[in-house]
This record gives sequence, C-alpha cells and structure tokens, in this order.
Amino acid sequence: MAFAANVDRALLLRRRALKKAEGRRRLVLLCLAVAVVLAPGGYWVLANSSAFAVSGVSVSGGGTIMSAEVRQAAVHAVGGRSLLQVDAGAIEGAVERLPYVRTASVDRSFPHTLSIQITTYRPAAAVRSGKSAYLVSSDGRILATDVPAKSRLPVIRVAQGLVLTPGAHVPAGGIAAALDVLRAVPHAFTHRVGHIHKVMTGDAGIVAVIGRGLQVRIGSTAQLDLKLRVAVRVLRSMQAATRSALAYVDVSVPGRPALGYKHSIST
Repeated sequence: MAFAANVDRALLLRRRALKKAEGRRRLVLLCLAVAVVLAPGGYWVLANSSAFAVSGVSVSGGGTIMSAEVRQAAVHAVGGRSLLQVDAGAIEGAVERLPYVRTASVDRSFPHTLSIQITTYRPAAAVRSGKSAYLVSSDGRILATDVPAKSRLPVIRVAQGLVLTPGAHVPAGGIAAALDVLRAVPHAFTHRVGHIHKVMTGDAGIVAVIGRGLQVRIGSTAQLDLKLRVAVRVLRSMQAATRSALAYVDVSVPGRPALGYKHSIST
C-alpha cells in the first residue's frame, strides 16, 4: 500500500510540474505577442523623441572649409530626423554632390552624432575659356570656378564661351583629351624634357607647351604613350642651343617626328 501511495504522489507532482511548465510557456508566448504588438509603437516613440536626435555631425577626411560644407549638406539632408530615421544613402548622395567630394560614407554614432568619412578630389589642371577659369580633377570633375593667382597647375586653353558647372564632369572632347595627356605624361618626360604648363586644344588636336613656349604637337590621343616617348627621345639628345631655337616637335605621327625652328621652315 505504501508503495502505491508513493507512486500516486510522484505522478501528482509530475502533473503539477507539467502544468507549471505549460503555464510558463503560455506566459512567454503572451509576452512575445504583446511585444510584437507594442514594438512598432515603441520604435515610433523612440524615433520621434529627443533620445536619438542628431545634435552633431563629425566629418573626417577633409580640411576645415570642406568639413564645414559637408556638415551643412548633411544637416540639410537629415532634415531634423533622428539617427533611427536618417537615410544614410540619401545623406551620402547629398554630400557627394559637393564638387570636391569623391566619396562619402555615413555611420551613426549613437546616441546623437552622425559620422561622415569623405575622400576628396585634387585639382589637376586649370581650364581657361576666355576670361572664365575652372579647376578640374585628373578625371574631369569640375571643382571650382576660380583659380588661385599663383597656381602652378597646367592650363588647358579652350575656345571662348565654354561654360562648366562645378560638380559635373567635363564634356567629351578637347578638355577630356588634354587631361588624358596630362595623366599619361611619364616621369622621364618631365625629368628630361620639361614640365607641361599649358595644353591647347583645337582642330589640329592636342598641343602641349613646355619651357619657354616649345610646343609638343601630339594630335589625337591615339598611341599617346608612344608619342610621348618619341618626344623624349627626340628632345633629350639635343643641345641647349638647338632646343632654344626649336619652335615645335610634331609627334602626331610617331614614326615620323617633325621639327620646326623659330623663323625658319620646318624640317
């Protein structure tokens, strides 16, 4: 009898344990259901409260002036939204529309800071069209509508009347071809021939100017590397007096370079 009583008591305790476990599971499920229902509302409350309001924009990768412009563009794109609501892609796009910004990466630094990492373009040449002047990068991004008076950048001369827009890229044609030339100039050219300080574009193609006005007539950008090497080969062997009398070297047909002398017939 005692054995039967012990078995009954064990079964009773087991049933009670199972009921308690089932009750706990039901409570957990109920809590999860309530959380699912309340979560959107809670998120909305947090997103629209001051808990994650953007109160600062941290910029790295640019100078003082550039950082101020990036910060202003970012604040405008944020539009008073909190860190939970901001669209990082939209802010990156707004910042990258600034002429000098090449790339922008946005990160949220909770609770109140928007962090922006940027890379910037560097001026590679000055484009002059009549009295207008523009700074451009090596890949043709138009950076600004003013050129410092003491700039030592190569000048690309184009026909008068051209209007360029900062933040856009130069159109296909003469300026793009001139930038191709500047990018392709080998170290040997600068070291043995001279620094290109002007590039002219026109119907005859590209003309690079070095020294005191010596022209390197390149023509089209076809076989550009070969043309520049031929110019180095022709000019590096000349004595100073001979080079000073030279008006141009024409490498537009690299297999048959031609020379032109000041006040004389070309050879």
